[in-house]
Amino acid sequence: LDLSYCQLGARSIETFATVLGGSGLVKLNLEGNGVPSAPMAALAAAVSGARRLSHLNLSRTSSGPDVAAALGEALPQCPTLRWLDLSHNYITDAVGSLTVSLRKAPGLTYLNLSGNGISNTGAQAISRSLLSARRRTRTEVVLRLRVLDLSDNKLRDSAIEALCREIPGACPYLRSLKLHRNDFTEQGAVSIAVMLIARAASRVIP
Repeated sequence: LDLSYCQLGARSIETFATVLGGSGLVKLNLEGNGVPSAPMAALAAAVSGARRLSHLNLSRTSSGPDVAAALGEALPQCPTLRWLDLSHNYITDAVGSLTVSLRKAPGLTYLNLSGNGISNTGAQAISRSLLSARRRTRTEVVLRLRVLDLSDNKLRDSAIEALCREIPGACPYLRSLKLHRNDFTEQGAVSIAVMLIARAASRVIP
């Protein structure tokens, strides 16, 4: 269901949320609609009950940090969700309240967090979440992310270093890591190069 850029208001989102759980929807696109905090909470609750939902696009919904908090609670109840786009919502460093649930959403293969004003603090929270997922078990592949988009944020060298340290162990299936339009320098580029070497040495074959 594509409802992108329809100028839906809070009442429309709340009404739609009441029927989402039992709708059987597989894909939902609400990009470009303003979703304030109260409707976002209702929508997240509805998403957690949508047992067939695999694709959710909430890009450019002006939700701010609320979208991270709401979906952080919903992710563990969304076993079928594979594709999640939260780009350009200015989530900032509240992204930690979302990524802490990553290890409880092992089916997720695409995550777009671009254009959210995420700084080193938020990146450190993402790194801790990846570390937690990696330590969950030594034999099970916990995260099946294939695409992680962190472009157009405010990540500096230390953030890139922390991310690159955890990604090879936590995300062995990752095939696309987007980091363009961030604030790292040559030092960050070296961390990326070291990560690529580590991945090349890995025996995990997707």
